[in-house]
Amino acid sequence: MRMSVLLFTLVALRTLPALARDEDKPDPLRRVYTAAPDAAFLIMGRAIASKWVITHTDKDLCLVAFEKKESLFSSGNDATATCEPAEGGGTVIRIKTRQKGALSLGANERGFAKDVFTEIEKAGLK
Repeated sequence: MRMSVLLFTLVALRTLPALARDEDKPDPLRRVYTAAPDAAFLIMGRAIASKWVITHTDKDLCLVAFEKKESLFSSGNDATATCEPAEGGGTVIRIKTRQKGALSLGANERGFAKDVFTEIEKAGLK
């Protein structure tokens, strides 16, 4: 009994700092911008259309569905970008992706989201 309590305590002491560090990290699939949701939707749509294929848009839901075509290193991705009003003003944009097939050599959700956010910011969203 004492050994199991000691083991549990040691495991807890080692994992608690790691959990605290993860909470401090910003979410790589979410960014906050100062623009209003309507303006953010338009800029987001233009930015995504410049590099990927848009499959669906819904202004009322502030949603842009798009896909990344197959490449030498990936079997492609289906993705959505959504926006919603942020607390205190501005807009929160979230990117969600789903890999189409089994082949993926280095492409991941965070990296793809970073590419999308880069294009959105190049298009002028601040």
